[in-house]
Amino acid sequence: MKWSTVSLGEVADLRSGVGFPKKFQGRSVGDLPFAKVGDISRVVRSGTRWIDHAANYVERDELRALKARPFAVGTVVFAKIGEAIRQNYRAVASAPLLLDNNAMGATPGPGLDSGFLYHFLCGADFYPMAQSTTVPSLRKSELERLQLTLPPIEEQREIVRRVESAFERIDRVASEAIRAY
Repeated sequence: MKWSTVSLGEVADLRSGVGFPKKFQGRSVGDLPFAKVGDISRVVRSGTRWIDHAANYVERDELRALKARPFAVGTVVFAKIGEAIRQNYRAVASAPLLLDNNAMGATPGPGLDSGFLYHFLCGADFYPMAQSTTVPSLRKSELERLQLTLPPIEEQREIVRRVESAFERIDRVASEAIRAY
């Protein structure tokens, strides 16, 4: 089947998080995790890509007051403001969650596999795209213009399967080498 070159904005919905007033912060349980950049970083540094928890939680009935809409499972999340952009950490929502306004999510559309989107975004260095101001920041419009080569969905899934299988083998060999050392 034919592969096509598309812009990220054509195949994914990019959306920023929302402000997180202090009066809603500080709850360690609730209906929805409200992830900050530090939560994304902690998940990635722990060796996984899946984010389904955060240091803060909110109740569903607070969404209107927050003017927030949860990000769907499969959304790839990342920092969009500050030096955290330089880390190029990406995580994938494994449960519906909210993001604060220092983060952004890319939710795949129907023709884009979440794993394929994740690996594509992990390979993109966002820091050179950050606006040079006192505090570096990413613009949604800039990210939407990123070009990617998109195979049909079944080929995307096979590519993801092979890439992840290769990473698993690398991890296994590395672990064995460390134990032998």
